[in-house]
Amino acid sequence: MDDVYNEIISDNISEGIEELVDFLKDIRTNSTKEKWDYIVKSALLAHPIKAILFEKQITSRCFNKPRGYSGDAVLLDMIYKHKSIKSDNVIDRGGKIDEYLSNAPASKSVRYRKQYQARLIDETAKIKNKPNILSVACGHLREIEISKAVKNFEISSFVGIDQDAKSLDVIKKDYPSYNITLLNNSVKDILTGKCVLKNFDLIYAGGLYDYLSDRIATRLTGFFLIYFQKKESFY
Repeated sequence: MDDVYNEIISDNISEGIEELVDFLKDIRTNSTKEKWDYIVKSALLAHPIKAILFEKQITSRCFNKPRGYSGDAVLLDMIYKHKSIKSDNVIDRGGKIDEYLSNAPASKSVRYRKQYQARLIDETAKIKNKPNILSVACGHLREIEISKAVKNFEISSFVGIDQDAKSLDVIKKDYPSYNITLLNNSVKDILTGKCVLKNFDLIYAGGLYDYLSDRIATRLTGFFLIYFQKKESFY
């Protein structure tokens, strides 16, 4: 840990973070949950490296979980480098750490996922005239900013479901002209029928499955498969 700390304070950000990730991954792979929790609390969080890693937004937000989970919609906006995220444009050590993390493979995959979602929407609008679309665990719904179909008002109805009411408030504020229906519901609400789904041509979820157990993920996927098998009855 000390070697990694010295790398980072010497401004060798990439090398230091990569060493830290490999070091922690090795420990996590070869430890029980109890041992891993002990190491994190007694070694990592007690080490001066914690203060360095939390100097800027990405790592501190992931750790502190202000919305109750790591990958919330605000964090995604940070990774997207969305205009809603205020930047001080200071290229200090913390800024370099954030820049490194935002260009890591996981962050690149998040940005690709947004592009893929927008493409799914556009392709659906080409196949089906004025489709009805549902985004489950929609976050801030940033993919609609790059969807031609949404911007050209080629969608009949667009519904966003999220259990985080603050995320829905952002959509309401940022995209008032698109007439998006917002539902403050959870996966449990969908599975128990509290949230009724009707007449959707495309249903998609982005990072939702990262947070589901295998059992709930299997149930939800089965629910949507059955939904589309019965979909004709909604026309």
